[in-house]
Amino acid sequence: MKKFNIISSICLAFSVFFANNSFSVEVPKPNLVNYNFKTERLSGFLNSIPVFNSNSPEVVKTEGILLSTFPDIDKKNKSPHLERAFQGEFDIFTHHIAVEREKGDRTTLHEAIILKNPTNKPINLKIRAASTYNSQPNSPFKPLPDFTFNDNALTYAGPGDRVDQDILRGISYLPNRSIEIKANDYYLLMDESIKIEGLTEPVNGRTSLFKLESDGPLYVADLALYEKGFWFFKSKPNLGDWINILNNGNLSEKRDKVPSPLNTVLPKGSPFIYGRVSGIAIGNKWSANIAQKETGTFEVSPSGTGKSFVLNTVYNNTLGTKQVQSAVMEKRYNDTAYQAHANYGITYDIDIPLSNNTNENKIVDISFDSPLRIAENKTQDNLSFYDTPPEKINFRGEFKVKYKNDLGEEVEKFIHIVQRFGQKGQSLVSLNLKPSEIRNINISYIYPADATPPHVLTISTK
Repeated sequence: MKKFNIISSICLAFSVFFANNSFSVEVPKPNLVNYNFKTERLSGFLNSIPVFNSNSPEVVKTEGILLSTFPDIDKKNKSPHLERAFQGEFDIFTHHIAVEREKGDRTTLHEAIILKNPTNKPINLKIRAASTYNSQPNSPFKPLPDFTFNDNALTYAGPGDRVDQDILRGISYLPNRSIEIKANDYYLLMDESIKIEGLTEPVNGRTSLFKLESDGPLYVADLALYEKGFWFFKSKPNLGDWINILNNGNLSEKRDKVPSPLNTVLPKGSPFIYGRVSGIAIGNKWSANIAQKETGTFEVSPSGTGKSFVLNTVYNNTLGTKQVQSAVMEKRYNDTAYQAHANYGITYDIDIPLSNNTNENKIVDISFDSPLRIAENKTQDNLSFYDTPPEKINFRGEFKVKYKNDLGEEVEKFIHIVQRFGQKGQSLVSLNLKPSEIRNINISYIYPADATPPHVLTISTK
């Protein structure tokens, strides 16, 4: 595998994902391998849990407000404040990159998530899970095997991958699982640096994901400030500095490309721009039960065949199923994405009650795959893959798989997957089902921030 430098590693999947129309990727033309797997929609739906989703600007070059759901009362600049309080269960997802503001300026960028209790009584905040990492040095992009059993959580590449592994395991990097926020008070939930000083390439990215639950309304803001210093004396921002930029700052620059409106015909030759997400997305988990309505089970396919179910589909790229799984944006900045494309940080929880309704044993494989894209006006009756996929990686992430093995033992495995564009995956699970046997499999994963959709989950019979 080619060794990525730091810039290409951090930005690779994002730049490909939001590049010109239809996620096109220039690749050589190796031989194709076709599978007669019909592609179908994934059952289920996103829930209605709100997500504070901050990914614009992706590359931060000025101090300011990355995303604010505070009201605009008493704010110097009104437009950055979306006025939306969170109460009950909600998530916070952020992904931003620090670079040189000017050539040679490697001042450390700090990112903070600040909360405010607008009521006259204390509010309790439960930390269900929380994780944040920089790419350097915490989770560098590095070559990894395509398939790794990862129960020890030591296999990861990129901050999005490592963050999701923590959340999948219910880990929190915060020392307290329960926080009391006083009446009419601010609370600094996160204050972390994104250092570029000392790096060969002055680029570093941070991804964060918080699973929270509040018993009262809270406003949330994601903010950016640079470290202050003179000669060898440097100081990080304090709470007063963060409140000041919240009240008096403007949106951070440089702004990303303005997205193309959905469901409109673009001028010929104009690329469709997806844009970057910044606002409140609705839905933090997609729950699916892959089964026939009549039986409540999934009857395994005839030998040598299978079915594939789409994952992480986005507008105009659904592998012919017309099912867009991206979360809708309840509120957003006018120059950011109309949908939470690809559902970064969203949990997929999939139950498959396999049923062998035949009089002979059936070996059933379940795999995660990244097939070649097709035009939206075509029906995907066959899946196509490269026999030798290109080196460009489009997925690095982990799956938690729970099932009973062929000995009847309860099994829980963590499996780390690396896939390239057009790559057929190895089996996450392979089971030998006896005649009339029913066995349930549960597969869950959190879509990592550096992946490029869509994908499929394939259930096939040998």
